[in-house]
Amino acid sequence: MSQAAILTVIMPAYNASVYIKPTLDSFINQKFKDWKLIVFDDASSDDTASIIDTYSKMDNRIHLVSNDINLRVARTMNKGIEIVESKYFARVDSDDILMPMHFANAINYLEQNKDVGICGSQIITIDESGNFRRKWNYEINEEWVKISSIFACPFLQSSVVMRSEVIKEVNGYREEMELVEDYELWIRSLKKYKAVNLPYYTLKYRIHDKNMSETNKAKILGLLERLFLEYAIDYPIDNENLNLHARMEFGDWSSLSLNDFKHLRLWKYNLLKINKLKSYYDIKLYKSVLNKYFTNAYLKIATQNGGILRFKSLYKAFTISPRWFLYIVKRKRENTKLS
Repeated sequence: MSQAAILTVIMPAYNASVYIKPTLDSFINQKFKDWKLIVFDDASSDDTASIIDTYSKMDNRIHLVSNDINLRVARTMNKGIEIVESKYFARVDSDDILMPMHFANAINYLEQNKDVGICGSQIITIDESGNFRRKWNYEINEEWVKISSIFACPFLQSSVVMRSEVIKEVNGYREEMELVEDYELWIRSLKKYKAVNLPYYTLKYRIHDKNMSETNKAKILGLLERLFLEYAIDYPIDNENLNLHARMEFGDWSSLSLNDFKHLRLWKYNLLKINKLKSYYDIKLYKSVLNKYFTNAYLKIATQNGGILRFKSLYKAFTISPRWFLYIVKRKRENTKLS
């Protein structure tokens, strides 16, 4: 292994003592060995720093940096990005678990595809105890990754390995976008850089069963609306329906009014019109992407609502595209099984 690692990973950690050990163990168990991990303890009040320090003494590729005050994720990440000198960069959160081939797969792909700047993977979700919940899928094809990015986050942050020149060129994370800082980074980066997700499930993402507060939900939706307004010149975004853009990306359709439900059809028509007028993407391909994500949205509406809205949503999901309806329903069932 070279003295200067080819991959630098930055990990923000705040009160992570319960979960960080299996995360650090998953680094040590990587088949790809040429990495350096810098863990920023973000002024934790538990044993996070002590655990990281113990691991750093066992493996000299692991390094502890302690923030004097709590800087939160985006600011901490930018502090770490400043000291990255390696060819490749990644951020892994302190409660996620890497499968043994995670880095090997990504680095191998990026080495063989010099025109690709960002590489993610498919995800296995686990609960607080590490038990399997379900699988999550992300678009694989480069065109689909970019086109679908305004409807759903194109990557799971911890799954991504990217060229360091990319994260430096885009100037890291926007600190004012805390809570959606990763999604904003992808939207900004995809304007210039090619990106893919590999078809392999190489990361376990831990989902905590703590309900998001209504305050945080409102903040996230507000930040998403701001984000879509800012990038309306770069993507086919309907400025008159920023709230629907935000709800689509966030996946929250609870308490949807019948009037807003009816308005979804007009929104879809507007998006097709905007894309055709400004020639963002191939018309046929864009329509296919819209059909897939609107079918999925209607299925979510049916799941999150009852009564007549549930019935209308199921009907709409099927009539938009029977092919995508059957594909999504089948995939959702398959994703409940680990095998």
